Amino acid sequence: MHLCVLQLYIYILECMLQMLRENQNEGSSQLAQLRELCTVVSKSTAPKGTEILEKGVEDLESSFREHLSRVG
Repeated sequence: MHLCVLQLYIYILECMLQMLRENQNEGSSQLAQLRELCTVVSKSTAPKGTEILEKGVEDLESSFREHLSRVG
């Protein structure tokens, strides 16, 4: 490959990695906000509803961790 093409390819990869890092930070932030909201809502929710909310947030957190482990 020509040197300019390789440099462009490396630049694109670096940009993609930066986007992934930013998305990881955004995902972590949104999950934390969701966890806080779940805590607030649970205070005025029946025990069964609280259980469902907690399970949903835990599933999302688990899925996010799994995703991060796959993309490294």
